[in-house]
Amino acid sequence: MIELAAILVLGIFSQWFAWRAKIPSIVPLILTGLVAGPIWEFLSPTHEKFIDGDALFQGDYIFDFISLSVGLILFEGGLTLKFTEVKNLTRVIRNLIVIGGLITILGGACAAVFFSGFSWKLGILFGSIIMVTGPTVIGPILRNVRANSNVATILKWEGILIDPIGAITAILVFEYIVALAGQETYLMIFGDFGLKILSGLLVGYSFAELVTALIKKNYIPNYLKNVVILSIVILGFTLADQMQSESGLLAVTVMGIVMANKKIRDLEDILSFKADIVTILISILFIILSSRIDASDIEALGWESLLVLAAVIFVIRPLGVFLSAGKQLSTNEKIFISWIGPRGIISAGVASVFALRLETLGLSYFDPEIIPKILPLTFLIILGTVILQGFSARSLAMKLGVHHPKAYGILFLGANEATRMMAKLIQSLGVSVILSDINKKSLEEATKMGLPVYYPNILSEFGLDELDFGKFGQLWAITPNTEVNLHASNTLEEEFGENKTFRVRSRLESSLAEEELPENLLFNGVVDFYSLVDLCRKNEEIREIKIDSKDHFKMLLEDKEYSRVPLFLLNEEKKVWPVTGALKKVEKGDRLFYLVR
Repeated sequence: MIELAAILVLGIFSQWFAWRAKIPSIVPLILTGLVAGPIWEFLSPTHEKFIDGDALFQGDYIFDFISLSVGLILFEGGLTLKFTEVKNLTRVIRNLIVIGGLITILGGACAAVFFSGFSWKLGILFGSIIMVTGPTVIGPILRNVRANSNVATILKWEGILIDPIGAITAILVFEYIVALAGQETYLMIFGDFGLKILSGLLVGYSFAELVTALIKKNYIPNYLKNVVILSIVILGFTLADQMQSESGLLAVTVMGIVMANKKIRDLEDILSFKADIVTILISILFIILSSRIDASDIEALGWESLLVLAAVIFVIRPLGVFLSAGKQLSTNEKIFISWIGPRGIISAGVASVFALRLETLGLSYFDPEIIPKILPLTFLIILGTVILQGFSARSLAMKLGVHHPKAYGILFLGANEATRMMAKLIQSLGVSVILSDINKKSLEEATKMGLPVYYPNILSEFGLDELDFGKFGQLWAITPNTEVNLHASNTLEEEFGENKTFRVRSRLESSLAEEELPENLLFNGVVDFYSLVDLCRKNEEIREIKIDSKDHFKMLLEDKEYSRVPLFLLNEEKKVWPVTGALKKVEKGDRLFYLVR
């Protein structure tokens, strides 16, 4: 009982710590598991682990739990891969996935064979495992670095797309070497391999079509939609695995990819629910996995494992990047992208399943002393790349000049009439804008006006992972919901920085004296949301006036006869700042944009 409670509590605490420290959650999760497992065993007088995954799950149950958990993680990863987005990618990103992925597989195999004594077949498997980076590890690094658009776009899309593609590649490699080990003739090998692939593809596609049909025909009530889909995913995984062992992971990955490319209503809600489930699973899974590692397994890695890590960081990744990038990127951009290649959750998940399965199969085809090295070596690659690259990324970006020291673009929370009117004008002034809203109709209206929109919920756990922080450095929260505005401006201050998150005044704040109002209220705190929308409807356009001096600006704000509602200032450097109590710098030549009551 204590161990089960400890896993959940420590897992959630690790997730919280990762959020506070702005690091990928997999780092504290693996470290927590190592401390509670092999390190506790080494230091304890009784040489017993505080948490022991093998003791909690007897027999095949631990394999079943881990396989199913990794299956749900891969399903969520598959939901992010949309073919329309792949078509629009630059050649560099496609090359990084194809050429870079192939180089990682071959290079990782060579490093594992020459430095850690792997056979070539296990080496190829190891290389396929470590080819995956992923958005959960790339996102926090990009947020901290604020890299330029070239670097941010390439790293972001590589992470998103390599997740499902790398997972499928690793699964196919694993199934091939297992088929190779279990059959005597090449005809039997390819027959067994083909059946596994066919089963995974057939079940994955069929179940995706089933879910799509159930949703489109309204056979599932809204309140049961997420749990029914979860049940169908688990059923599909189990059915595929029963048809052909090891095909369940492929089935759920294919299912996610097919669903992502169907026109399914409320796909974002499904993604959000799956993200919550996956967060809990990850919290439990990686503490159990890392606690299963024995102190002897870590000792068996030896110093040679550091050579594998060095090869991955300093040879394999740079080689893949430089061969993929061509002349489209500067040398400094290539160097930075070469340095940023952290491995994450998918690598750890598939490595754990494969290692467990190979141990269970007990194939004499493989060296029994090498199989236990797969998981700890993978964890070493994950921890080494995330820690080294994550903590050095910002300083390296500054030295190479590939970061944006300050971003002045505006993220509008709310795509209503008022924000669309202001965003359109600000966009015409040469300033980057993007609008976010949970109301899809409002986003569609913004799109019709030629305004860029941001679909992820910015207040969700991974809501800002796709935002280009090299371009957007301000938040203007303008929605009818006061709590949402307040929560957004307070929560996202850590992401945007001090005095960069602003919100519209609430109606309750109308009774406060001017000196009592918060400094981050938009439009000098003189209007609430509904008053602002009414003003935008009454004014055909937003007016402007040139500022002669600070006194002139003050006079314009205090002119009760003309009754101006100040919106924002544009300075001579083409930077926009909202008029708020926190506005300190007003210079001659600035232009004030305003509405008239």
